[in-house]
Amino acid sequence: MCRFSRGFFLGSRHETGSSKLSQRSKQVHTIRNIVSELSTDLNLASLEPRLSVSCAEAAVHSEPGGATLSDTEEPRVEGRNETFEERLDRNWMELLQELRVLQTGVQLVAGFLLTLPFQARFETLDDYQTGLYLTNVTLGALTLALIMVPVSVHRRLFRKRLKATLVLTADRIAKVALGGVVLLTVGTSSLVFDIAAGRNAGLIAGGALLVVLVVLLVHVPNRLGKQAQKG
Repeated sequence: MCRFSRGFFLGSRHETGSSKLSQRSKQVHTIRNIVSELSTDLNLASLEPRLSVSCAEAAVHSEPGGATLSDTEEPRVEGRNETFEERLDRNWMELLQELRVLQTGVQLVAGFLLTLPFQARFETLDDYQTGLYLTNVTLGALTLALIMVPVSVHRRLFRKRLKATLVLTADRIAKVALGGVVLLTVGTSSLVFDIAAGRNAGLIAGGALLVVLVVLLVHVPNRLGKQAQKG
């Protein structure tokens, strides 16, 4: 009786162990199936964007009848890859840099002129020299005012989506301010030569400097623009 019960107990343990092994093997098999399905899904998910991009590129570069856009599209002109708004922003920043250069020059000349009345020799100036001095001071003040106009316009048109108007206005003002700087430079130089070397020297120096500035600031840019168009 003891042997029978012991054998039954051992047999039941063997059956229980085998059943557990079979369950574990089933679980492992199930896990493997799940992992394989997940890997397949992930591969498909990673391939879908590539397939969609490839299809989109094929649709863009192809036309009905077998022709491709690369065969029919016009050649692109070399230049900056920028939008219209980006071009306006760049033009505005370039204009600001140019106006800063003009402002620095005008401030230097105007500062020099403002110190002359405090010199002892200023009282010895004749009517022509005094008039030329006051004209130069007026030109310096007006030129500085012109240079500050784009800042005022920018504040007035801020967030109104009128950057094109702002850039066009600043461009015109910069040209007028450049002319004011030319006249101010010529007038100041003529005044200095007039006081130091006489009337004739002042007139000759002013006229010669005017011709040089017109050649450098008007003729040279125009010539370079024409050469660029021909090339």
